[in-house]
Order: sequence, then C-alpha cells, then structure tokens
Amino acid sequence: MRNHADTWEAVSLNGRFVLLFALYATAFLALAQLLSLAWLNSFTAGVAARFWGLFAGPVAQSGPYLTLFAFPMEITHECTALHYLAIFSAGVVAHPAYSRAYRGVGIAAGVAVVFSMNIIRIGVLGMVGNYARNLFDLVHAYLLQGVFAVAVFVTWYLWVARSVRITRKTAKAVGLSVLAGLCALGLMLLAIDDYARCIAAATNGLLHIVGAGASAGLEVASRGRVVLLRTAGGILHVDLFFEVFNGIIVAALVGGSLPFNQGATAAQRGALAVGLLCVQHSATLAAYAVAFASGLDQPSLITVMWTVRGFGIAAPFLFWFVVCKAIPGHVVNER
Repeated sequence: MRNHADTWEAVSLNGRFVLLFALYATAFLALAQLLSLAWLNSFTAGVAARFWGLFAGPVAQSGPYLTLFAFPMEITHECTALHYLAIFSAGVVAHPAYSRAYRGVGIAAGVAVVFSMNIIRIGVLGMVGNYARNLFDLVHAYLLQGVFAVAVFVTWYLWVARSVRITRKTAKAVGLSVLAGLCALGLMLLAIDDYARCIAAATNGLLHIVGAGASAGLEVASRGRVVLLRTAGGILHVDLFFEVFNGIIVAALVGGSLPFNQGATAAQRGALAVGLLCVQHSATLAAYAVAFASGLDQPSLITVMWTVRGFGIAAPFLFWFVVCKAIPGHVVNER
C-alpha cells in the first residue's frame, strides 16, 4: 500500500522548500497588502450575498457591507482570505518536485477552493451573529480562523499528494486533529491572561537583547489577553487571538500525526513546535513595537503588521516542517 506519510516526511525534510516557502510567503503577503485590492472586499461581499441569498432568504449588500441572516457585517481586507491565498500560493510555488504547469493548476484550483470555503465561512459567521451573538467573537477570532487554516493546509496537502483517497487512518487523523484543536482552544482561552504576561515579559527581554527597548523608549505590558506596546508617542493594543490560533494549529498537527507516528514522537515534535511558536510570538510583538516606535505613518504601520501577522498564519506549519527534520520519528504505513 502507498505510504501517505511519505509525502509529509519528504516535504518536512526538504530544507529548500522551507526556505523558499518562508521567502515567498513573506513576499506574497507584503504584495497583497501593498496592492490594497479594495474592489476585492466588495466582490467577496457580492458573491456571498448571491450564494447565501439562495438559502438565507432576504440579504442586503452595498459595496463591502453585507447583511446575512439579519446580521450586518463589513467585509474588510482580512475577510477576503487573501492572506490565506498568498500562503497557499507560496506553498505551491515553493514545492521543488512538480512542473510549472502542475503548479499553475494547483494555484488556480486552490484559489477557487479557498475562495469558496471563505464564502461558506462568511455565511456561518452570519448565522452565529444572528442566532448566538454572544459566541460571535469566539467563533470569528478563534474557532473559524483555526478551522479555515487547517482546511487550506489540507487543500495544499492534497495537491502535493495528488490524491483525495480517504482511508480509515486518514479519517482517524482528521478526527484527532479536530479534537486536539478544540482542547487547545479551551486550554489557551483559560490561560490567555497568564500567557499574555509571559509573552510581554519575553518581548521586553528580546527588545533589551537587541538594544531596541531603552533607546526607543519601548515598554511592553499586558492587560487581560491584550498586550500593550508603550512608547513616548502612544500605546498600541495587540489582541492575542492570532497567538491562540497558532496554538490551535500546532495541537491539530500533533493530533493529526498520531496515527502515522509513535505518540512519544508526536509529543516531542509538538513540544518543540510550541517552543518555537513562543519565540515567534515574542519576535512578532517586538517587530510591532519597533515599527510603532519608528514613527511610521498609519498605512505603513498597518502594512508591516499585516505582513508579519499574516506570515504568523504559516508559522505553525513551517515550524512543524522544521521539527519533523529535528525529530524524524517512526512512520507507520497507512492501510
């Protein structure tokens, strides 16, 4: 039988792929922000209105403003899934094994699939906003972000594997991945205040090490799940929902790998990936702080933050590739 984990291991151990993926993802994300495709907001809202109008009864749409299930929404730049498309495209372009034609087909098909999934996500948010308003922020900022990222990753993986065959072991992996992600969501939400304090302290230490703290008058503190970046010119508030989202992805990767690897190996990989993520979270906040303290105008600051945070979507998968090389583990043939 074909070993479906072989593709995973081959990509994980390919340092060239990891490097090219990081470079392409950063470049594509920066380009997506600099282009400022305002028309895409209205286009996405229009497609969502037409699609969900078939099921949701009366809908209203005017430019980027949309009402689904009697719940008003505004489709912003981040609601178009453009950052997910940029990361997916980077994964396709960076893959070392396939022809340009197959990569072109992958990008075209991926754009269609990811955009379609995003239209479904928008409708789900409309339903949650109407019928369970108290859960909207949780579902919008945490749950659907994680589910959507995993779905995009699975789409890319199917392109790599050139197969959509689903076996019992694959189905088990999906179930464990979802369960692990939900458990991580619960645990991180319970401990988010403590994690914010730890990350703030780590970011202060990192700024001190690179000499950017005292010279720029930077101070990092926390209030609840929000990290505060203080300078002489003001305060920048950073909600840690993306960091929670990163943790969900790592947990999902660990859970999904259990049927293919020994449990101890998956746990080792997960622990190392979490450690790398914590470093990345501190580095991300430090980058925000330096950009904020440098006196950038608001559009430039937003571009920097959007690019850095967008790349953070890919960070869990990138780190997973790295730790798969550090801890090869035992791969079980799929039956």
